[in-house]
Amino acid sequence: MKRWQTFSIFEKVAVVLLAVGAMLGGILWMAMNAKASANRSQRATPAVVAPQRAAPIAPVAAAAPTRPSAPATSLKPALPAVLPATLPRACAEALRPTAIKDTAANTSVDAKTTVRMLAAMDLAIPVAGIEKAALYDSFSDVRGKRMHEAIDIHAPRGTPVIAAGAGCVVKLFRSVPGGITLYQYDLEGNFAYYYAHLDRYVDNMAEGTQLKRGDVIGYVGTTGNASPSAPHLHFAIYRLGPEKRWWVGTAVNPYAVFTYQ
Repeated sequence: MKRWQTFSIFEKVAVVLLAVGAMLGGILWMAMNAKASANRSQRATPAVVAPQRAAPIAPVAAAAPTRPSAPATSLKPALPAVLPATLPRACAEALRPTAIKDTAANTSVDAKTTVRMLAAMDLAIPVAGIEKAALYDSFSDVRGKRMHEAIDIHAPRGTPVIAAGAGCVVKLFRSVPGGITLYQYDLEGNFAYYYAHLDRYVDNMAEGTQLKRGDVIGYVGTTGNASPSAPHLHFAIYRLGPEKRWWVGTAVNPYAVFTYQ
């Protein structure tokens, strides 16, 4: 091998440059190898994601147990009246809240005078084929914690129920105690006639219908709290105040009206 001392200056420079290049190449190779190893390590190791705390779920309040409502002691519901926008003129006049038209609508009138005025209106017994002799006075009977304030007219299921007098249908109503019911005002708007426990209404019956005395409005049944084995019509008469609310009135004994002499 040729000694270093014998090299020319050009040869020495070339050897030094080769040595430096080799050293730099080695350093560069190690750096690249280290970077490649780091990249492989990052690909192989999954990123650790800090777990996110789930938002707490608000507890759902348990529904309060539904308590069945106690049967109403009165067959008259305390609900607002709902009437069709278009009414026959006679019905519209009878239903309009106004000053008292008749002394019978004044609560100061005694019961006997009211009965006499109703008797003069010649009301029909509201179940077809029933005579006065078949009626029973249950007006003052105690039902639950209240007076009955009506009479029960027994007849076979499906017997026609007829309008006691001329007037207007103001409310078709279904209730737990009364079942299928109908409220009618007389044409003067002084009295309300209440029919309950109907099996069904006559076809095409509607609120606002104008009635004549004796028109069929429905059929005897046992809907509501009536005994299934004792079909009958619960019939009541109420004297209205000037507000003319179908669910508010002073009860009048129908038996006294039908048997008045």
